[in-house]
Amino acid sequence: MCTSRALARTRKTIIASSNRRMTPWCASTLATCALIVGAQIEAMNVLYEQMWIYSNLFQPVMHLSEKTVIGDKVRRKWDQARTPFERLKATGKLSAQQEQHLQTLYEQTNPRNLREAIYQGLAQLWSQSMTSATEVA
Repeated sequence: MCTSRALARTRKTIIASSNRRMTPWCASTLATCALIVGAQIEAMNVLYEQMWIYSNLFQPVMHLSEKTVIGDKVRRKWDQARTPFERLKATGKLSAQQEQHLQTLYEQTNPRNLREAIYQGLAQLWSQSMTSATEVA
């Protein structure tokens, strides 16, 4: 936890500015880190990039396609689970260059290794944060 108002404001500003790229399974871990050192911020930016790749290229999502209310019950129908990249390709709104770039990134990335790198980065960031928090206190 942060020890001062200034640190709390800094942490909230950094997380809020990058919140559009944060995935829920990492948000709780990163929200408790006190980011003081520039190296920690750089490590967090690397994590955001890795999490963006993982969540947009490899993490399938189901969208609600229909919702009907019958009496007291709500019946929901979901579409087929697809990644945001697959959904974007299906719209046809990507230029050929953009689609080729994302497809190349998809083919070159191993999702298991990427997820391991994300967890290792989180552990490293957490240990740096704990070390710097004990130095400050």
